[in-house]
Amino acid sequence: MVRRGLMAFGVAAAVSVTLALSAGQALARNGNAPRLLTRGTPDNIEVFAGGGAQQGSVFFCNAARYADGPLNARMTDRLVIIRPLGPSPTVATRYSVSFALVGRDVRSPWGGGVLVTPRRVGMNRSVAHSLSFCNVPNATSSSS
Repeated sequence: MVRRGLMAFGVAAAVSVTLALSAGQALARNGNAPRLLTRGTPDNIEVFAGGGAQQGSVFFCNAARYADGPLNARMTDRLVIIRPLGPSPTVATRYSVSFALVGRDVRSPWGGGVLVTPRRVGMNRSVAHSLSFCNVPNATSSSS
């Protein structure tokens, strides 16, 4: 009887550790950056602006979440801005940024350095690099 109790406790402990690791991995991938409405196809991923000003990294993060999830992109694929932040062509009252998902060998003439802006056509980052923008220190306050 004691053996079964210990065995049940061991299984419960292993399950809770596994769940904790899964939650940690999900946080690392999904991060704590604000979630923005995102939809589209590999040719046109539209990320809608949320309330207040949004940093370019938040748009890249949300495009990468969408590319990694529904579009099943490789981490080495690149997200390229094809339409900068401005009025959405699909929703009259919203602002958005449009990205194209391209292979790793496709580079636009303007990749940028450390600057990440939603206002420059051709700005590009890999899916993996863009997912790294999803982990924002002190993300409890609104983005600026």
